[in-house]
Amino acid sequence: MGDLIATLYRRTRGHRWAWVSLMVAWVGFVSISLPRIELEEDVFQALPEARTVEAYRDVLASSAASRRTVVAFRSVLPDSTGRSKEAARVFADSVRTFHGDLFDRISTGPDLEDLERVISYMLSRTLHVCDEASLAALRTWRKDDVDRRIKAHRTTLAGPEGWARAPFIQADPLGLLAVTLERAARASDLAGVTQQDGLFRLRNDESYLVFLEPAVSGDDPELQRFYDGLVEKARSGPDDGIAISYFGPQVIARENQDRITADVRWTVLAAASLILIILIWYYRRWSLPILFLAVPIVGLLTAMSILAWADPSLSAIALGIAAALLGISLDYAFHFFTHLRHTRDVAATLKDVSSPLLLGAGTTVLAFLGLRLLDSVLLQDLGTLAALMLGSSALTVLLVLPHFVGDPGSMNGPRRVAPRTGSGPFTIWSRRAPWAVLGITAVLLPFIKDVEFNSDPEALSYMPPQVRDLRNGIVGTEEDLETLFLIAEGDDAQEHLSAAISMLRGSGALDGNSLFAPTDLFPSEVELHHRSELIDELGRERVWDSLTVWLKESSVRHGFREDAFGSFLSSLRSAPESVPPEERDHLLNAFFPGLVVDLGATTRWAAMARATPVQVAEIKGVLSNGSEVELLHRGALAELIVGLVQDDLQRILWITSMLVFLVLWVTYGRIELAAITFMPMILSWLWILGICGLFGIPFNMVNIVICTFIFGLGDDYCIFTTSGILGRYRDGRDHLPAVRAAVVLSALSTIIGTGVLLFAEHPALRSIATLSVIGMVSILFVAL
Repeated sequence: MGDLIATLYRRTRGHRWAWVSLMVAWVGFVSISLPRIELEEDVFQALPEARTVEAYRDVLASSAASRRTVVAFRSVLPDSTGRSKEAARVFADSVRTFHGDLFDRISTGPDLEDLERVISYMLSRTLHVCDEASLAALRTWRKDDVDRRIKAHRTTLAGPEGWARAPFIQADPLGLLAVTLERAARASDLAGVTQQDGLFRLRNDESYLVFLEPAVSGDDPELQRFYDGLVEKARSGPDDGIAISYFGPQVIARENQDRITADVRWTVLAAASLILIILIWYYRRWSLPILFLAVPIVGLLTAMSILAWADPSLSAIALGIAAALLGISLDYAFHFFTHLRHTRDVAATLKDVSSPLLLGAGTTVLAFLGLRLLDSVLLQDLGTLAALMLGSSALTVLLVLPHFVGDPGSMNGPRRVAPRTGSGPFTIWSRRAPWAVLGITAVLLPFIKDVEFNSDPEALSYMPPQVRDLRNGIVGTEEDLETLFLIAEGDDAQEHLSAAISMLRGSGALDGNSLFAPTDLFPSEVELHHRSELIDELGRERVWDSLTVWLKESSVRHGFREDAFGSFLSSLRSAPESVPPEERDHLLNAFFPGLVVDLGATTRWAAMARATPVQVAEIKGVLSNGSEVELLHRGALAELIVGLVQDDLQRILWITSMLVFLVLWVTYGRIELAAITFMPMILSWLWILGICGLFGIPFNMVNIVICTFIFGLGDDYCIFTTSGILGRYRDGRDHLPAVRAAVVLSALSTIIGTGVLLFAEHPALRSIATLSVIGMVSILFVAL
């Protein structure tokens, strides 16, 4: 292969303008291709394409919380709560006036009309929507119990809140709806929000809130400009004594995009500056760094341009990770220029490096293409992008770069000769390396079992402190509680959900008042039939007769008219009227937005609850006994991620590793050479696991793929080292010093390039840097 590439160079080196024309055509191709790329910033793309993930995303997407943006106003001046209230009102009025067409709902407080309709509905069907246990407990009521309740009502009505409580007391004097109303309050995803003077306010401070629910899609330009202005306003700090903060998927996506852009911009600048200093110092040629950096840039832009036509949708996180792969592309350039500096002959250099470079690139591309077999969109995108990028970079180094290097004879001024075999630090390390590697491996092996995996997708998302504080304030301070969704789909979804909720409440696995479902307001036909039977049974036991007498007597005794609670007494003996479909849909959207969805061919009914991890395990056990309901929560996603890593990713790593070993075996023709070349990659992986376990450095769905990146560089280092050793014995030429110099320079530039991400603020980028530095240091020591 080396002879073929060298011959091709000799025959085309006199036609440099043809290569210049080719580069101009390439620039045109890239220019028309890149605008087609559509970056996706969904963190869920890191998750496998599984039924559970899709259902979880669908529920979140259809719920109000997924569309809602919360804007908080807090006065930083003492004793100025009124200013916060006024700021919230002014902002809401301004949005209604200038951006009203962008939003379905702009709320500073509860929608009293919707709330009244829901409560009126509940009060008109007290016996059918109240908790069944409360209804059955009426058997135990006595005359004194009724009398105490009516006396308490009299006291309440005489107080300052009496006018507001009067409709509840009149329609439900026995408090049968108390449990249902408590469930509705406790199951809310706005557990940290209260009301004051008709306005939404955080419980833990004096921030007043405005809720915005868009009427247009998230990618609408006008909506994006509105959110951009909101973010910039909040970032500018308190204005006139009012601090603004926000929370919601749209603004969080904007924060992540801006954070990644800012981090990548300055880290790339810092890394490029340091690498340029190293290149100029070592090669002593000012133009050389441009050729070095051209290799990964050409590779990345070529890969993106090809994808722009094949599959324009690209994960932004995958693109960010691919930036870390620039180190592998630079590795190809390092080997070429370091050998060129050693031989001072382009054709001879191509003859020496072509075979190991193509072998290393091919095995690395093969490893990355293995990611295409996984179900994660992010990893699939990364596999394709990395394979195209590295393949393009390798071909650029071998076919294009040699025509632009100039005169290699004048390279870096005075010739700098690498240490000869038998002297220098490399030789000293080589003599002691086997014992040192074995000793370090023995020390790190016990810590491999302590390696942890962070499976929380939110850990990969960036939120500024003020945004996270507002989120915690809205969701509540009980960090040990997790939001659960119970999902049922199909023609009998309503009945299945109702049956599952009855099982959970009956088992005690979940606090009965922490679960509130649409079926609590709209029972299924089976539940209505069961409830009617219970009501009739209470009638046959003369419970209704007794309660009627006791209520009338207590009413007169405490100053009410005898028929003060006539509406409630009438409901005891009459069936509720049917609800018109449009009224039912309106009530569901008002009280359970996104939990009951018409999917066209079927219907989805969902319930939401909050539970501790221990309760989640108990709930799973209860629902596993014949329930038709699916339990969705972040823990379920974590289990999928762990399964992906433990099963799918490990399987792919084993398959690609075996394929790489097979390629090495076929290439070298001897299994012992393949094993010697492959062994450093295994040892470096053991070192990485041991160091992570020793220092408690967790893996996650993003930095786990850095292992493939380290594998790719280690693959190249080992192949070139083996090639150098074989060349010394085959033809007597010692290229090993140049190989080792290239390996050190490549590793150093990669450590710098990814290490600067340690100073990034985005957690996904920072996790990449930590594992990359550990991996590169490990593979460098083992490979040399």
